[in-house]
Amino acid sequence: MSDTSAANRQNVAVNQRKLARLWHELLQQIACGEPINITEAATKAGCRRGLYYRHPELQAEIHEAADAAADRRHLGIGRSQEQTNESLKTQLAQLEGQIDARNVDIKQLLKRLAEHESLDNIGYSSARLQMIMADDNEEVCLSCATLSEALSTSEAGLADAEKELSVALSKLFQLEADL
Repeated sequence: MSDTSAANRQNVAVNQRKLARLWHELLQQIACGEPINITEAATKAGCRRGLYYRHPELQAEIHEAADAAADRRHLGIGRSQEQTNESLKTQLAQLEGQIDARNVDIKQLLKRLAEHESLDNIGYSSARLQMIMADDNEEVCLSCATLSEALSTSEAGLADAEKELSVALSKLFQLEADL
């Protein structure tokens, strides 16, 4: 009786190792962007396909991982595109912050000038200070507009790439179905 239970424990341990290898092979397929191929994964793992089908929890995990990977691919082509968009957004936010800071500084300077001396005694009139403020804001706004345009172009390129990816995936699934 102890020989039978020892053999059962050994079989369970072997099956668990095979299941772990199968799980790893399936995740590798997903990570590489390949469609799930149970036969190929089972062959590489050294087990039979039936092992996959006898474990619904494995099936659920694998399909969840595949769906998540597909969602990530659908949302963006790659990290570099996401990083570019984030970088442009960050630069835009920084420039907007600089505009706000300059406006605050200019208002404080105008207030201090008005408190200490009359504007008529200084070479700058209030109209001249407002012109300087407008020129500075215009330069920063042009930089913001350029960054916004770059971000829009980047997002448009991302949309085009997503369409191309969708077409390619459709063709791939069609080829797989034909096989």
